[in-house]
This record gives sequence, C-alpha cells and structure tokens, in this order.
Amino acid sequence: MAIEADGASILLSAILDTAKSIGEAAEGDLAIRVALLAGSIRVAQSYVEKIKIELEGENAEN
Repeated sequence: MAIEADGASILLSAILDTAKSIGEAAEGDLAIRVALLAGSIRVAQSYVEKIKIELEGENAEN
C-alpha cells in the first residue's frame, strides 16, 4: 500500500506542476479554474501524505 501512496504522490506532483504551468499562461476565467484545480490537488496531496505517514506507523508496529 505504501508503494501506491508513493505513486499517487508522484502523480499528483506532476499534475500540480502541469496545472501551475497552464495557470501561468492562462488568463481570465481559465486562470481562476486552474488555480482552483491546483488547490484541490494540494488538498489531495496532503491526504496522500497523511496516509503515507499512517502506513509507515503501521509498518513500524509490525
């Protein structure tokens, strides 16, 4: 499960980098939508990091 969490983290980072690049080039409504998307990705990243920490704790107990 930790491997999947690492993969999700890497994927979300790549998506966030792409969204940031698009956001820098975007104007108006598109820029706002990309900023909202980037915010959602950051929230997802925090959940993935929380899961990774929990998994590491479980692995340490076993």
